[in-house]
Amino acid sequence: MSTLLKQEQPTFGGLVGNGRTFEVPPFQRDYSWDKEEWEDLWLDLIGLDEEGDHYMGYVVLQETKESKKFLIIDGQQRITTISTLVIAAVKLLQDRGDSERSDLLRNTYLSYKEPSSLIHKTKLKLNRNNDYVYASQLLQLQVPQYTAGLKPSEKRLVGAYKYFYNELQKHFESRTTQDIAAFISRKVDEKLFFTSITVGDDINAYKVFETLNARGVKLSTADLLKNYLFSKVFSHAEGEVEILEKKWYRINDLLGKTDITNYIRHFWNSKNYPTERKTTLFKTIKKKIDNYERSIGMINALDEGVLIYSALTNPDSEIWVDEQSKYINEINILDVSQCYPLILVAKQKFSDQEFTKLLRDIVAISFRYNTIGGLNPNELERVYGKASVAVFNNEITTSKDLFGKHLKEIYIDDNSFKNDFKNKQINTNKYNLLVRYILSKLEVQYGGAELELNNKNLTIEHILPETPTDEWTNHFQNVDVLDYIFRLGNLTLLESAKNKDADRKSFADKSTIYQTSNYVLTSKNLNYNTWNVTSISSRQADMSNKASTVWKINY
Repeated sequence: MSTLLKQEQPTFGGLVGNGRTFEVPPFQRDYSWDKEEWEDLWLDLIGLDEEGDHYMGYVVLQETKESKKFLIIDGQQRITTISTLVIAAVKLLQDRGDSERSDLLRNTYLSYKEPSSLIHKTKLKLNRNNDYVYASQLLQLQVPQYTAGLKPSEKRLVGAYKYFYNELQKHFESRTTQDIAAFISRKVDEKLFFTSITVGDDINAYKVFETLNARGVKLSTADLLKNYLFSKVFSHAEGEVEILEKKWYRINDLLGKTDITNYIRHFWNSKNYPTERKTTLFKTIKKKIDNYERSIGMINALDEGVLIYSALTNPDSEIWVDEQSKYINEINILDVSQCYPLILVAKQKFSDQEFTKLLRDIVAISFRYNTIGGLNPNELERVYGKASVAVFNNEITTSKDLFGKHLKEIYIDDNSFKNDFKNKQINTNKYNLLVRYILSKLEVQYGGAELELNNKNLTIEHILPETPTDEWTNHFQNVDVLDYIFRLGNLTLLESAKNKDADRKSFADKSTIYQTSNYVLTSKNLNYNTWNVTSISSRQADMSNKASTVWKINY
């Protein structure tokens, strides 16, 4: 192994002990995990027995010119979260009046008290975005009373502290301060262990990531790209890193739980063809964004586009006008993302009127190609990729031209669509909202009113019940009855109470209930004497004809 790279497996106590201090580089995220991860860590810790331990993954450290001081290249969120847990324990010990144990834990894992100021100096220094809340408030056991003015990343830190304090308080309610201290020194210190990789101070952060990735330590494309771009800026104009760092944090905060790598890939593919997959994205960007100016340009462009991208999963965002919100909601229901690069660039290039038309077209294409056809999504990426670049280069400015020159080849024709629809099954247990969407659209086509999909009174009725009685199966002899339960022709809309009433009754009894429904799809569209394979096929064929006029592009 290279002398530039050392690997060991310390516990948390071994990692932060021996006088070590840590700092997060300017271009690294440094906030704590999300609530689900706090909970997982807590449950893992309290579930550990005397013989157990818990693996926390990789921590990548870089040596500095100062002895025993390290930069945290990867793993800062884990260390920050565990440190916040220790702070909560220190505060609980202090509240219980045990200042001796409180000071011992603080001095061992968190900080040392500076003799002149008597202020606790942290062993872990976060970025300027979060270090004030961590070092000047939490570490001093001063919890912000109000969080409305805090950045999302600061709220995570405060949220982690409050969560751990409450859990510690409940868990040790009837136990001693010795038990609290032992929990930290024996479980957190001795049971949490890491794979710690330390690299020399004579290679930059990007080289660290590149070296580790080559050695099989899987780092995300976003991590690799971030460190690469910032290394280009840092080496040319160190003073600009602070501004760009704020933009990168803003991108992360706006995306929330959306995978930043997906955003970067869709952003890149909206302006470049051929389209890149995650596995090739970093190598391609590295080749083309090869200097300071291009790195600055890409970070700025990512910042400009993130507001649109983050709104793709939020139909209520204020950036959508007219019917755009409705179509964005439908795209989310259809669960398609191959169109994101095109939407991202078209929102910036098209007029609002043309952009609305494009969203309408994408809904029709997606429903025919993905939802009903179940065709290869890779082909969609290719076509949408070409279309995106054409729009980005101002070669196309209208939805009609875009359809004629690019999107037409992924628009399934009426005959093929009807044939696919006639036999379509959709499991309502997995895709309940999707089925309600389809049936609600058909309800309008059959003469009914627009429906609110989130209305609790709107339910899906399986005419042939999900668990059919013997009476029902007698009508489906010589076929596998399970093949017809989730056929679209077997599904209809029904009010909640009437659905419960219908249950597994005979078709004759159900028909009486159906006739009282306010939904036209049910009260007027189920005029059959019996319910069998022929009835389901007949109804679904009729639905396919209606569907071909609902999800249709008329150019």
